[in-house]
Amino acid sequence: MTPIQNISIPEACHESWLQMTPVTQGRHCQQCCKTVTDFTVMSNQEIINYLSTSHDVCGRFGQEQLGSLNNRLDIENLQPNRWRRWIMLVGLLGQTMVYKAVAQTKAPQMVTQQTKPASNNIILGKVAAPDTSKKVRVSGQITDENHRPLSDVTVRIKGSNTSVLTTADGKFVLFGVKVADVLNVSYIGFITQDITLNPATKQTHNIVMKEDSHLMGEVIVTNRPSFTKRTWNKIKHIF
Repeated sequence: MTPIQNISIPEACHESWLQMTPVTQGRHCQQCCKTVTDFTVMSNQEIINYLSTSHDVCGRFGQEQLGSLNNRLDIENLQPNRWRRWIMLVGLLGQTMVYKAVAQTKAPQMVTQQTKPASNNIILGKVAAPDTSKKVRVSGQITDENHRPLSDVTVRIKGSNTSVLTTADGKFVLFGVKVADVLNVSYIGFITQDITLNPATKQTHNIVMKEDSHLMGEVIVTNRPSFTKRTWNKIKHIF
């Protein structure tokens, strides 16, 4: 499997996603007679696996999602090969041994500690702090930018499996939430939000979700050249 270097959609499709016919993994476009794969519901690794084995793909991405995906590919492609890691490790061990040898030959330094005069402005007492372990009831309503209620929005306590879905009128209630928790609000087609709770305020939240801009069209996958080809290209540039 050739590693992927970059994923892009050079020419965006302006057909209406909602007017396409729902099919497995996406929707069918009547204009080009192709299935448009919905990558907005996949993780970065799922997308990489899919595009590594598929060709001539039309897809739908979130603008932020496509950027995040290519950032991950950049990081993976910059990772050193295994033999380079061994060289770096051996070099680091050598530097550590030299450092220890030099440190043992150095004479111990005398440390003089000065006692600061005691301040007269000293206050004694119990430190008051908010009780972040206290559990509360959190409720609210989730709407879009046109103030229309959104149903089936996932409201989750970040870092846990505790979650609820909003009702038909966009309302939700979560019990047993700590005031130090963060609420993660997610819904397909909208930008995910993190809501930080404030212990000093009432735990009722009116949340407005913004639609996530999408990019749809033919997906171009640029594969990373093999190690042999990259080495040969470097040799050619020398001459």
